[in-house]
This record gives sequence, C-alpha cells and structure tokens, in this order.
Amino acid sequence: MKKLLFFCAIAIASLSTSNAAVVYNDFAPDLTMALGGTLSFDLDGDMNDDITFTSTGSGSSDYVISATGNVEFAVQGGGGAAYTESLFVAKLVDASKNWVATNARIASAANKDIAGANEFFIGLRVPGSNGFFYGWLLVELKANLEFIVKSAAFETNASSIVVGNTGAAIISLDETAVPQFDVYPTLVDAKIQLSSDEILEQASIQSIDGAFSRVYTLGTRESILNLEDLPKGAYLIQVKSVKGYIHSERILKN
Repeated sequence: MKKLLFFCAIAIASLSTSNAAVVYNDFAPDLTMALGGTLSFDLDGDMNDDITFTSTGSGSSDYVISATGNVEFAVQGGGGAAYTESLFVAKLVDASKNWVATNARIASAANKDIAGANEFFIGLRVPGSNGFFYGWLLVELKANLEFIVKSAAFETNASSIVVGNTGAAIISLDETAVPQFDVYPTLVDAKIQLSSDEILEQASIQSIDGAFSRVYTLGTRESILNLEDLPKGAYLIQVKSVKGYIHSERILKN
C-alpha cells in the first residue's frame, strides 16, 4: 500500500497548495511498538526525535495510544471515548477536524482501527511558531497488537495537508479522480442510501464500541441498506469502491 499512496491522489494538494512544503518521511525499516511499549521517532528526518508514543490497554477498544511532544490527534466527533478518525487517501486534515491532546483510542477490534482496517492513517497536528503543522501517519495494527508506524508527512507552509500527499510531482491527471461518495441520511430510522460515481464494492457497519459489525456486498453505484434491525446507537459506516477508495461516515441509528 505504501507505493500506491506515493502515486495516488497527491495531485490535489499540489494544485491547491502551490506554495506548500510537505515534509515526508518513509520509515525504512518500519517502526514497531509492542502493546505497553514506547516508541520515539523523528517526524521530519532531522535525526532528532520529535514524538514519543506509548500504548496501553488490553487490545480491542481498550487500545489507547498516547503521545508526548504537544501532539494532538484527529478524532471522531461526539462525546464518549476519543477514537481516532478514519482517514483515507485524499482526505483533508485541517482545523475543521475534532482534535484531542495527548491520547486517543485507535482500535475497535483486535488488529483493526475504528473503520475495521488493519492499515490506516492517523491525523496529527503539532504547534509551530506560526500556528499548527498538520500531518498524517500511515500505521498498522498487527494481530499480536504490535503498532507499526510506516510513514509520516506534515505541511510546513499551509494550514492543511491532504492524506497521502508526499510532495511528489503529478504523475497524471487520472490521479486526481477521487470518486464522490454520498451517505444519506446520517440520522437513520430504517434505511440508508449509498451512492458514488464509481461502482461500490462493499459497505461495512460497525458500532463505535466494536461490539457489532456487518458487511454488505454491493456491486452498483447506488444501494439502499435496510438497517431497521440495528440497535439504537452510534455506528461507523465504511464504503469501499472497486478501485479501492474508501469513504467513512459516522451515523446514528434511532
């Protein structure tokens, strides 16, 4: 996936932030932290550690990652436990996100993030002399609960960054063709409608606490799911296109 991210959907940032400077660091080898361990790493490649992560909990929804170095995490909105927001290539990380300092829960089930993937992005922001630097980490949570940091990027001159942007040049205009996703309504009584300008491969629904999950096979650009039997509560719905693009939305079931 790391090679794909280098070439996919990065043209958006190059077009919209022409004066931007993205600092990208592809960790080789990947950085590993066992559950209960500590991991210090250099965010900007200057040979000085910028962030120290620690992890606590027993796995599943109790997996909490903490950071020192005035780092804040982008998290799902709403009250309760602060779960990291499910980010994907071409999504914007900026001040409009919900931010929490010091720590956030990263998992909803063993070796999966809140959206149900074992490899995912974490949005970060750190204070600088002229405001915040916004960035992202590409990480993986293994079945043995090892936490892997694969790559990182942050924006030095603009107040946002696009997930997946490494500062690379545009390869082709096709790389900007991120499909449009629509999920309606997000306050659900019985049915929810999914649509995209690209064929949808599948949808998954998972409760925020990780206790309930369901996967739907699609194969069309539009689909209506019957959620009448879902218990009331907060859920995360993730829609995946046939080309691998992923869109996540938080929904509430009445």
